[in-house]
Order: sequence, then C-alpha cells, then structure tokens
Amino acid sequence: PGWTTVNGTQTAWIENGNPYGISAANGSFFLDLTGYTDSGTYGGVAQTFPTSPGTSYVLTFDLGYGGNSGAFGGPVSVLVSAGGSSATSTSGSGDPNPAVWDLETFDYTAVGSSTTVTITGSSTTGGAYIGLDNADVEVGTATATPEPSSLLLLGIGLLALVGVDLRRQRIS
Repeated sequence: PGWTTVNGTQTAWIENGNPYGISAANGSFFLDLTGYTDSGTYGGVAQTFPTSPGTSYVLTFDLGYGGNSGAFGGPVSVLVSAGGSSATSTSGSGDPNPAVWDLETFDYTAVGSSTTVTITGSSTTGGAYIGLDNADVEVGTATATPEPSSLLLLGIGLLALVGVDLRRQRIS
C-alpha cells in the first residue's frame, strides 16, 4: 500500500499462474516495470514516508529476470533513489527458467522529516521484463567512521599519555 507509479509509463501488475511462467518472489503478485508495451522507457514506483533526519535506512527489494522466453532474460537494472542518494541495481544474467529473484539493498541517510523512495526500470537485456517484488524500508545500522581530524586528536592524546608514562618512569 502507498506506492504510486512514476516515469509516465505503465507497469504491469502480474499474478502467479501467468502465461509468462514467472512467479512472485513472495506472495501472489509482482510488478513488471516494462509494462505490457515493453518499450525502452520503463515504469517505476515511488512512496513517501516519515523519516528522522540523519538516520540511516536500508531499502531491500527483489529484482527479477528470466522465465519462459529469452525476451525475459537478464541482466536487468533499476535506478533507486532516496534521501538525495541514488544507485543502479543490476541482477544476474542469463535466461533462467523458472525466473530468478535477486535480493538487492540500497542504504541511504534521511535528510528530512519525510523521504521519497523511487525505483525505476532502467535497462533489460531481453527487452520485455524487469521484475520487482518485496520492497521494504527499515531503519539501518550504520557504523560510524571516524573523521581524519578525530583520528589525529586521538593519536596526539595517545602520544601524550606515552610521554607522561616515560617521564614518570625516569623520575622514579
């Protein structure tokens, strides 16, 4: 719920048991970002939700390719954007039958009290299928990386402690 289509191009809402031989990664339905026209401009989806500025988030989703036709082969790619960041996610390659779903992740940091996540189809080798299923956003667990100036101060502090210890040893 809450996803809207973007990019001015249709997407196809496809159910398991379809004539293409493709099943959802989980559940009964999935999206094909090429729609039913399989044109070079692909559809996408977006959703805006509340976030906390400065907080890390992780978007996960399944990216699908393959099925009962070479026109569904991979690799396929989508452009993902959120929080002022963007990246391209690309699936594996080939014409697997049954279709394959690759788990993709995208990490970003919220810059405002709400964030729009967008996933748009960007390319497909077969030309007729870019599968999308199970999009989910969760609070991430980013590991802080010390800045160079912090490391310099830490080094100076350690050297000072060593110097004090050496002075103490000479005095005793």
